[in-house]
This record gives sequence, structure tokens and C-alpha cells, in this order.
Amino acid sequence: MKLLTIGIPTYNRAEKLRRLLETIIPQYSLLKDQIDILISDNCSSDATKIVVDDFIKDYKDIKYIRNDQNIGADHNFLNILEKADSHFIHIIGDDDVVLENSLEKETSFLKSHKSLDLAYCNLGFFRGNFIDKNHCESFWSPLTNDVITNDKKEFIAFTGMEITFLSGIIFSKAGFLTIPNPDSFCGTNWLQTYIAFSILKSERPNMGLISSPIVAQFMDDGPLHYDPYFTFGPSLKKLFKYACQKCGFNKSQLKKIYIKNAHKFYSYVSKDRIEHKSHFFKRFLPFFKSTCMYPSMWPRYLICLIPSWAWRLIRKLYKKISGKNIAYSK
Repeated sequence: MKLLTIGIPTYNRAEKLRRLLETIIPQYSLLKDQIDILISDNCSSDATKIVVDDFIKDYKDIKYIRNDQNIGADHNFLNILEKADSHFIHIIGDDDVVLENSLEKETSFLKSHKSLDLAYCNLGFFRGNFIDKNHCESFWSPLTNDVITNDKKEFIAFTGMEITFLSGIIFSKAGFLTIPNPDSFCGTNWLQTYIAFSILKSERPNMGLISSPIVAQFMDDGPLHYDPYFTFGPSLKKLFKYACQKCGFNKSQLKKIYIKNAHKFYSYVSKDRIEHKSHFFKRFLPFFKSTCMYPSMWPRYLICLIPSWAWRLIRKLYKKISGKNIAYSK
């Protein structure tokens, strides 16, 4: 059994998948005795198979699964967790990239801590075309040293909201196998984090934090392919409730993270209020119901009462003064 599987669930992103594989292969070629690459193609209709075949010509150990039909993003994700045969599984979004010289650091860390139930790695963030680590807009964590802990509160203090980011989570296969019905979390938009919390159900799980950035996450400013009001409203709240009630995480700590993220989410709300005049309040209602009990949120609701024409003027002035756009990405 190898140490680590790099799992890539993909669907109709052939060129972004090529970009990701181009960042993995030079490192994989030096670490083939420790790493598997497993690609699960959710019945793509573009050139995904051609891209993968190009790499398999030179690296025949790459494992490629193509589903006979589209089974949905969540089940495609589970496909990798179920079929990976390694101590650890790092699932990376097909539009993200692996940073240069990072896999050696990751495997070294995991080799030294094989008893970990779950690990989380530092992340970079980029927009547009990826150049290299030095051109990432920011990094998730200011950590200067790796951390090993059995304290859930300490672990979440480091990860914060980023515990929900798919490409940062490194699952132990043994931990995944302890979850009775992982498919019951499908359709929540937070499948990866439900599984992470479920793996950490025990009173003192073994958790690790890798200080070195391993992956750079693509921040897409394009249209969202999910309902953000449901996702960051009732769905996220239900996830954190599950973490507290079923997995022993600190209620007060997760509540603060939820409210902080709700405040951040209002940059998206303001943009949506400008661009979508019709049905805005119907779309917004699930988020409102999930956050209206927090007094710090009440001033934010005034945003929704501002007419669209006034918001367009505010946005124009903001962009002129700051040179920035009002946007939100998951």
C-alpha cells in the first residue's frame, strides 16, 4: 500500500485538468514509490480522456476511471475515497494546481505521522492563469511550523472556515472506512467537510497541519454553479450543527466562524442585488432565515432595502476609489 493517493474528480474541464497534471507529474516522477494518481472522470463530453491518455503514454501507473454516466459531483468524489488504496488520500479540485516542490514536503510529513486521522495543508489562492507560487494572491495560514494536535478546538482555530475547502483536506483511508454511510452526506454541498468531521468523531483524534503551501486554489470570478444562499446559509449551518452535536466540536467556536463568514458573504449579496433585480428576495430568503437571529447581522440587511440603481452607483464609486471589484468566491 502506498503512502498517498492524489485523487482528482473531474468533469468537462480538460484544459484545467491538463494544467493540474502538468504541476503534479514532474514531482510524481520522483515519488512514484510513494504516490498514486487516481482520476475519476464523471462521463465528460469534452477532451478529458484525450488529455489523460496523453499523460498515461509516459506514466502508465496513472489510474483513470471513467463513469458510464454522470453520477453527480458528490458521488464522483466518493468514488475516489472508496477506490484509493493508500494510507492517505488528498483530493484536489481539477481547476486547482499543485505548487512546485510541495509533494515532497507533503509525503515527508505524512510518512513521519502515519497515525494521523486527518491532516490539513496550507493553501495558496490565484485568479486567471497560474504562474508560480510567488504569484499567488494570498495564503490561507500564517503557520511557520507544522502542527500535530489532539485538540479539536486548536485544530479549528488554525483552519477556520478553510476546513471546508476540498483541496486542503488530507483524509486517512482508515478514518474514511469508519464512516457507516458516507453517501448520506451527498447533496449538502459540503460533503468533504462532513466526512472530515466524521473521521474526527473520537474524543482525541490525531490531526495534523502542514505549514508549507501544497496546493493553489483557483478563485473563479465567473458564474457560480451552486445556490450560494442555500450553501452558505442553512446548509453550512446544518454542517456546523452536525460537527458540534455528533463530532464533539466547540459550538461557540463554529458559531463565530459561521457569523464571520456570513458577514464576508455580503460582498456577494451586494453584487447579486445589483445584477439580479427579479427574484432577489426569494433567493435571499434561506440565507436570511439562517442568520437573522444574530444581532451583528441586522445592519447588513439594510443592503437588501437599497434600490438597485443606488447600488450600481455605490459600486461604481467604490471601484473608482479603490480599483477593486465587489465579488465573492467560495
